[in-house]
Amino acid sequence: MPLTQGLSIPIIVGAAVVDSINPCAFGVLIFILAYMFKVAHQKAKVIADGIGYVIGVYLTYLFLGVLIYMAIGSVLEPLRASGILSYAYQAIGALMILAGLLELKDFLHISKGPSLSIFPAFAEKVKQWTSVVGDKAAKDFKVGMFMAVCLGFLVALVELPCTGAPYLAVITLLTQSGFSIGQALPLLMAYNLIFVMPLLGIIFIVYKGVNTKALKEWKESRKFFMRLATGILLIFLGLFIFFFDVFFA
Repeated sequence: MPLTQGLSIPIIVGAAVVDSINPCAFGVLIFILAYMFKVAHQKAKVIADGIGYVIGVYLTYLFLGVLIYMAIGSVLEPLRASGILSYAYQAIGALMILAGLLELKDFLHISKGPSLSIFPAFAEKVKQWTSVVGDKAAKDFKVGMFMAVCLGFLVALVELPCTGAPYLAVITLLTQSGFSIGQALPLLMAYNLIFVMPLLGIIFIVYKGVNTKALKEWKESRKFFMRLATGILLIFLGLFIFFFDVFFA
């Protein structure tokens, strides 16, 4: 295995671990579970729909990861012959550093300026979609489960401004390190499995009887430290991508 690939794998796994504590992903799932309990009143239905939602998130992120990987490869590979490929990767690295600085801004409670968060209009859409799924889940178990998977698909799309930066950095690193699509796919699958593990953990905790209100309070008390961890991760990945050719040229 080339040196770059050997270094990339532990970095990708570490990035997945940090990205898995994203407060946006936690907050949306807790809200969905709380609403499901409100309308369904049956723990089995709520847990099943929660698992369906996580499955939808996993499949959507995996599919998007493959698409982004192929898009980056098709756009940047022609630049290799022109000699400006490294500059294109440096631009992505600089973008990741900027995203990390935005996360640190939120950690410092600076409300002004751009932020990596779900757009307010999209947040309202999530509430509307959740109410539709909740009503269906209360009436029909199988239909509710299917719609929960669809809800996971839709929410994964609207969460991208909040959760997508580390994922984009990792996909860029895979292409930059020379992974083929066959080599990258298992890593993307593993990355997304790590990403959704805390979500499954939340569902398990709720199944054991922990109140969703308590979970929300826990998330709120720690979300700024989650931002700090994500910000440091993005700056590290951005610097690694930016100076990649310096170390591995």
